[in-house]
This record gives sequence, structure tokens and C-alpha cells, in this order.
Amino acid sequence: MVAVVGVTVAIFWMTWTLVYEAISSILRPFALNYLLAGVWYLGGTLSVYIVRKPGAAIFGELTAAAVEMTLTHWGFIALLWGLVQGIAVEFVFFLLGYREWGKMPFLVAGALAGVAAFALDYFFYSYQNLANWYIIAGIVNSAIGGAIGSGLLAVLIGRALESTGALDTVKTGRK
Repeated sequence: MVAVVGVTVAIFWMTWTLVYEAISSILRPFALNYLLAGVWYLGGTLSVYIVRKPGAAIFGELTAAAVEMTLTHWGFIALLWGLVQGIAVEFVFFLLGYREWGKMPFLVAGALAGVAAFALDYFFYSYQNLANWYIIAGIVNSAIGGAIGSGLLAVLIGRALESTGALDTVKTGRK
């Protein structure tokens, strides 16, 4: 089930990459592009929403990143970002003992994944040379974008799937 979610999310990312690339250059000078980056953590949040078990977020994010790696210009480096983002999401649910499934844990997980992804960007793209205001704006916008584009979106998609009965047969970890 998690692999299916990961592949499905990666296919969605294909379209999102086109949208992001088209408008990110306008937003990047103000670090507003990070508001749009949250959907790239959806592989982890949606996977753990559906399969409420340890490892689901990491496996879902890595699966999506592996597919993305082959279909976009991001290449192999997508796996590193996927791993870090998946660990960040997983960490939140680990701290909660895999027992809390309301909206707030998903918002926090998405926000943490955003901050983790920004940390990778900081080192990978040498952000230490940028102005402090840009770094702070990037962190804040990454957290907001992650909370909404990954956390809230996972809850909305998950609840929509539940309402259709599509998750009725998914017993693993669900109450």
C-alpha cells in the first residue's frame, strides 16, 4: 500500500515540478518558493496517514523520491531529500508513539519535513552566504509550506479516501 502511495505521489510531483519551475523564479528572491515545496513531503505524510505503522513515512517518501529521481531533472539527489524528509515526518509520529492521528501531528510533521529540507538546501546550495533575513524567511516559509502542502493535504486526501470507502480494507495500524 505504501509503495502505491509513493508512486502515485511521485506522478503528482511530475505535474507539480512543472508548476513549481514555471513560477519559482519569481518567488525565489524572497524565499517564497518554499511555500510551494510542501507537496514534496506528501509521500511521507500521506503514507503514514494511510498505513499507521513505523517506517511508513520513510518508505513512502523514499519510494516517491526513487520514482521522481528517474522522471525529473532532480536525479539521484532526490533520494537524499526523500530520506531526510521521510525521517522528519517519521520522527513526529515516533514521538507520539504512533497513536495520534489528528490534524495537528500532520501539520507538525509537514512543518518539520520542510525545515529538514531547508537544512539540506542550506548546505547543498551554500545558503550560509545569503542574508540572514533570507535564511529566516526560508525556514519559516518551508515550515508553512510543509504544514499546508504536506500535513494538511495528507489529512484532506486521507479523509476523502476514507469517505469513499477506499481505505476500508486497509487494516494495518488503523483503528
